Amino acid sequence: MLTVIARIEARPEFAACLKQAMLALLAPTRAEPGCLAYELLESSDDPALIFFHERWADRDALEAHWQSAHLLAYRDATKGWIDRRELTVLRPVEP
Repeated sequence: MLTVIARIEARPEFAACLKQAMLALLAPTRAEPGCLAYELLESSDDPALIFFHERWADRDALEAHWQSAHLLAYRDATKGWIDRRELTVLRPVEP
């Protein structure tokens, strides 16, 4: 299993539009094979700071998500709306 934390800093003038585009990703992503959880969060102090918290069954499922039609369309539609993006992929530490 993999956990992904995506930290996105929207350009302030595009924050509301970006959140709407991100909300549209929830249903199709949650329906993808291997998606265990896909949650959209925003900072309580800064509405331009947005996070995805994701859980994937394995690397193949995550890679397929990155190439999905809805995610590629989102990336095209939101070009220029994001100041900074940071993606962290985590795996469980087993004893």
